[in-house]
Amino acid sequence: MKKILIIQLDDPYFLFETLQVLEKLNYQMKDFELTVLAEKKSIDSISNSMIPLMKGLTTDPSQALSKDYDLSVNFSLNEKSWDYQDIVKSTHKVGALRKENKLTVEDLWTTYLLTLKNGAPFLTFHLRDIYKNILGIKSVLEIKNTPRLPIKQIAYGSSLPQVFNPEEQEIFITLLTQKLSIPIIDISEVDLIEDVSRTLYIGPSSLEVLQFCEAGGKSIFLTSSFQGFNLIPYSGDHLIISSNGGTFLSSPLLKTIENEILNKTNTDGPFSIYKIDNQIFNGSFLKNIRSLDGNYPFYQSHLILWNYLLSMSDVHLEIMKCTESQLGLIRSNTEALKKLIRIYEYAMVSIDHIYQQAKSPSADPQIIEENIKILLDIDSLSTELAKSHRLLRPFLDFYRLRRNQNLGTSLIEHSQNNYLIYAEEYQALKGLMELLSVTISKNEVIIY
Repeated sequence: MKKILIIQLDDPYFLFETLQVLEKLNYQMKDFELTVLAEKKSIDSISNSMIPLMKGLTTDPSQALSKDYDLSVNFSLNEKSWDYQDIVKSTHKVGALRKENKLTVEDLWTTYLLTLKNGAPFLTFHLRDIYKNILGIKSVLEIKNTPRLPIKQIAYGSSLPQVFNPEEQEIFITLLTQKLSIPIIDISEVDLIEDVSRTLYIGPSSLEVLQFCEAGGKSIFLTSSFQGFNLIPYSGDHLIISSNGGTFLSSPLLKTIENEILNKTNTDGPFSIYKIDNQIFNGSFLKNIRSLDGNYPFYQSHLILWNYLLSMSDVHLEIMKCTESQLGLIRSNTEALKKLIRIYEYAMVSIDHIYQQAKSPSADPQIIEENIKILLDIDSLSTELAKSHRLLRPFLDFYRLRRNQNLGTSLIEHSQNNYLIYAEEYQALKGLMELLSVTISKNEVIIY
């Protein structure tokens, strides 16, 4: 029996999703002996709902790293894990490792995962899809399709005051009780051992709520802005409602939730509304029911482009009808993209100058130094643009990580590899600009 080590030293949420992936891939991994190295605090936080998978878990690095493995996989963003991945005795290694003080990342999905360290504006792919692809497994994860049952009770979770004013929350709970005549309890009172299929949760997302959803409960998540798949279930008949940066008001929120419970359309109101869709992609996708949030048009573009860059497959989405504020945000980022693309044109010219000098018998060191300085200046400028344009930052961080993996042993090899990565980034940014430009042009010709 082959042995696999999974390194997951991140917070409980990440371990929870890791173990869910391994459970859903149980059949594909039935011939492997699995060890999962995790932090004790993370195991303690999820132990009540993950008892069947606790056998292979360990919190002892010395015990886990002392064995011989056929494969070790690092799912962790924790930098300590990079050192563990280097010293573990394994025939094959996947994921980030640090060797001789240099971070090494060979696979593209791990490179994408590491872009999350800088705070992505939203989680484009669900963590389960990221982990599945790092493992190199292409099959679709098991998806629960449970029938919609009448709601018997509502579990409520309090939101932060800046998202939902406490006085408005009290009014909302009173109106909810009067309107629907359904008992309301606190989410902490829900017993996951019992049947929760007829319980509806309303409130912010949390690890506790994810466990509730995995147990069969239905949720309506309240959030201040669109954050993609951050703390959202992988599948299920759940609703995500965004206040678009403002605060929730009890009356329109009650109407939206009433429509959802009665299975009516939710196309009116001041909120953005999304549902989980598993029908279009080899994974999960957040489908727009009604979007006013500036992030969502970028989510669509990111999903299309990342899917191509990481899996080399085409995804087609319907272009949404944008608000004027959404179009304004797209236009400003398109202008930044134009500058970046122009900058990278200069970068490729400088790399070509270095390459030409490196292969020349009479190389001029001054020309090489001047062009290396240009590349350093461009990288610095790119970093500054990434800080000020968070919706573009994931792509810039991704290719910065890719350039750091340039293992050319000579100036010629290094410049050739560098040129290829800059050219790839150049084409990726042009692709993103085209996606955003099409969204603008299609909206401009639509007669409302």
